[in-house]
Amino acid sequence: MVQGLDQVPISKQQMIKDKVKAIIGKEKAEALLQSGLPYVDFPKNLEPESGFFAILDFTAIKGMKDQGHLITTERDLLIFFYRHARIRFLVGQSISWPYPKELVGRISFALEDKVLITAFDKMREALLTLEPKEDYVIRKNEYQDQRQMAQIKVEGWQNAYDKIIASKYLKSLNVEEQTKRYIQSFEEYKDLVFVAVKDDEVLGYACFKPYDKKEKYDSELVSLYLRKEADGKGIGSSLFKEVVKELIAQDRHNMIVWCLADNQHAIDFYEKLGGKCLETKNAKIGEEVYLEYGFYFDLDQLNSSYGLEKQKRNTKDN
Repeated sequence: MVQGLDQVPISKQQMIKDKVKAIIGKEKAEALLQSGLPYVDFPKNLEPESGFFAILDFTAIKGMKDQGHLITTERDLLIFFYRHARIRFLVGQSISWPYPKELVGRISFALEDKVLITAFDKMREALLTLEPKEDYVIRKNEYQDQRQMAQIKVEGWQNAYDKIIASKYLKSLNVEEQTKRYIQSFEEYKDLVFVAVKDDEVLGYACFKPYDKKEKYDSELVSLYLRKEADGKGIGSSLFKEVVKELIAQDRHNMIVWCLADNQHAIDFYEKLGGKCLETKNAKIGEEVYLEYGFYFDLDQLNSSYGLEKQKRNTKDN
């Protein structure tokens, strides 16, 4: 049922076909047994196991969308199957899977045939609802990304803040110096930055920071920058959502984002995402002081609006 009936020894094919047909009907049985589960395979670094469970590789759906929401993490995978089919299983983190870039699930065979076959049929139907991948992926930043990120920041400031921030300061910004700063702080911030990447090109990035839960705001979106040519393509919103998902997974409940009061483009962007301007402060940039607005985001509310039902990290097998 994973790879299709033709992967089963001929001597067993008719028995399996009859059993599946009796449980889910002829039409569904033929669809399930002909090609198995779309996008799913057994891990290439692990042979299918006999006994009570098997590991399935769902990595091919990483980057696809479920009702507009990117599937990039184990939590996304769990939510996707639970939302569509009320199916739960153990994911890689729960079974000490050593390959963090893979999305895997441990599927139990210790079930009645009816329950197991019905579950696989529901999984197939859920997988068929997925939307195609974008031409970019979102992941945590890596060492080799730092120069491109520095270039995006410097060029972003010089373009977005022209006539907002003093030209003397903008002209002083230097890609090489910014690259050095990013490289020096990479180890400290490597788990706090998402990048949107197409092939080897970084299109944009977002930096976030969790704070002590006793603080007024227990997290912050520190920065979000895009290449000029990447603006208006939904990449900024995708980066924002990945940050929100990560902070929710870390049990944070609210987030603050600061932007210059004269940056109307950023203001419109954060208001469209649901932010409420509740704070103001003065920020010194170079030799000048500028007014900044603080946009508040209720992560619990975003969690609900994105359809990210709360799930425990360690769920039971189906």
